[in-house]
Amino acid sequence: MDKLVDHIWVLGEDIENTIRDYPGNYSQYRAARKVEVEQINARQSVSESISPAPTSLGIKGDYSERLSYKERLEFDTLEKDLPQLEARRDELQTEMLAESDHGKMKALGEALGELTEKIDAAELRWLELSERA
Repeated sequence: MDKLVDHIWVLGEDIENTIRDYPGNYSQYRAARKVEVEQINARQSVSESISPAPTSLGIKGDYSERLSYKERLEFDTLEKDLPQLEARRDELQTEMLAESDHGKMKALGEALGELTEKIDAAELRWLELSERA
């Protein structure tokens, strides 16, 4: 193989699935790859040898990740309120389609815009809380 190639393209050997360019023959590629693997293993062994500081009283460090009582209530409220808000948005859209008066359509459009912003904010907050729940 060394006599056939003088340039190697390696496809997807790492996590990012990138294309890597190795000038040289196959033996040179294998030697370079061996050095890279050894460096990666050395970095991993160093990071594994450093242990995290023990937490006091054996309490897990991810306690702050859980929802507080207040956040749990907020999460439950959002789960109940979101379908109602979405139903109201659908009603406003239907009213806008049926309305022919420009003034009323403008008022409905403004109400719809405000409601959409409220729904977006509520969905974002619900998503944040659901990831931690």
